[in-house]
Amino acid sequence: MSQYDGISKLADLKEKGLITEEEFEQSKKKILTQEVTQVKEGTFTFKVIMLFALGLIVPFWPISLPVFWYLAWKSYKTGK
Repeated sequence: MSQYDGISKLADLKEKGLITEEEFEQSKKKILTQEVTQVKEGTFTFKVIMLFALGLIVPFWPISLPVFWYLAWKSYKTGK
């Protein structure tokens, strides 16, 4: 069921007088925020990408650690 179907059903209930305007607005807000916060399975999020990147970097830490420390030091010294 899409968010629009849910809101449509709520509007029908409001028109029939089964729910108040306040209940309608609260339920509508709940439906809209629920749709926005749902993350679909199989999507790339920042966390997934970072974990993947760390999985590639960590096995090579003897090489990558000094490189990252150098870049951090360089950034610290230049203030950028």
